[in-house]
Amino acid sequence: SRPHKLPWKATDEERAIVCVLRQATGFPLDDLTFIVTHFLPHLNRDAVYRILKAEGLGRLPPAQQRQRRSGTFKDYDLGFVHIDIKHLPKLQTADGERRKRYLYVAIDRCSRWVHLAVKDDELATSAVAFLKEAVRAFPFKVTHVLTDRGSCFTADAFEDACRQLKLEHRKTKPYTPQTNGLVERFNGRVQREVLGITIYSHR
Repeated sequence: SRPHKLPWKATDEERAIVCVLRQATGFPLDDLTFIVTHFLPHLNRDAVYRILKAEGLGRLPPAQQRQRRSGTFKDYDLGFVHIDIKHLPKLQTADGERRKRYLYVAIDRCSRWVHLAVKDDELATSAVAFLKEAVRAFPFKVTHVLTDRGSCFTADAFEDACRQLKLEHRKTKPYTPQTNGLVERFNGRVQREVLGITIYSHR
């Protein structure tokens, strides 16, 4: 059985973030570590490996299976950004309160530039704030945003923000989450030379 406390310095939330990123991107260990060390610099490759192994995520499925699940996409110009929200497990804070946190992920379809933020809810106000953070963080002009039809993304406030930022907002078709598959799982290996990471907050 898994020990109650893991032998490396990572909080429950940090371990959850590593696992969610693995499941969301399907990255191999080296590419996943590249992202994690920007977000959580005290976790090295060995720590990431141990976390994945402890959670049963040490091995990726065959590449062919990953490709079938994620599908393929035609090429898009720079600035076509997918935004998704991943639920982190409800964890206990230092004061004993148990609360749920949310990992917001934005990925540019062309460059594979990634922007991440951890927030306390998935309300429209947080979605709007993350959208603005991502637009500021990306080193190029964002022109399109693709999201699912979650309430925070269909809210008037989010639509208004897209108009103010001059973004075309596209939404996935109902019951077809694979349309937003770039955030759900990348196709192929992301090269470090073209992968950019920006982190807004982790606290």
